[in-house]
Amino acid sequence: HEHPERPEPMTRHLTPFPLRLARTEGEVAAAQALRHRVFVEELGARGGALTAEGREADRFDAHCEHLLLFD
Repeated sequence: HEHPERPEPMTRHLTPFPLRLARTEGEVAAAQALRHRVFVEELGARGGALTAEGREADRFDAHCEHLLLFD
């Protein structure tokens, strides 16, 4: 029985933009602010715990790495 084709690892899709994990709380806050602008302001989603501060955050943030792409 055949297995479905596995997706290619992300490293195979190199980008000309710097890509790394957030290193500071300030970088995580900046990522949450971007999420707020995109998902709450532009797409109309309901915000998470820090919506009043202009950040989209939820209970999963404490357990996640935040991947940053710089242009």
